[in-house]
Amino acid sequence: AQLRRNSKEAQGKKDDNQSTPTPQTNTELITGKNWKATAITVNPAVVINGTSVTDLYALMEGCEKDNFMTFLTSHTYLEDEGATKCDTSASQIISTGAWAFDSGETSLILDPGTVNETTYSIISLTASTLKVSTVEFYNGVNYTEVFTYSKM
Repeated sequence: AQLRRNSKEAQGKKDDNQSTPTPQTNTELITGKNWKATAITVNPAVVINGTSVTDLYALMEGCEKDNFMTFLTSHTYLEDEGATKCDTSASQIISTGAWAFDSGETSLILDPGTVNETTYSIISLTASTLKVSTVEFYNGVNYTEVFTYSKM
């Protein structure tokens, strides 16, 4: 009877050598990767040359679609022209600045504390996808822009 009870107890125990991996922090998820835009939408639609448009990514030139952003653990970022430049004489690095999360890590803030500060609400952040949104007020209308980036 003792053997049977010990056998049942052993079946209910976990193997101490197997550990559950610690989930990555948002900082670990966003840093050390190149992020390329794969979708940019706006709602409500904007009118461009008489046509209502919600898919802003479709309007981008090919030389813009290979641009990428890199977020560093030093809380700085850079935006890179990618392999194809729209202007061959342009610098490879389009812009640099600081980045931060809000205290709950639900928002990504670019250039905090400057006139260029922009806050993006994090819709999702995984090891391979970053999806954020921001609201822009223009001509009396709030436009919600959603940016989807994929790890390169």
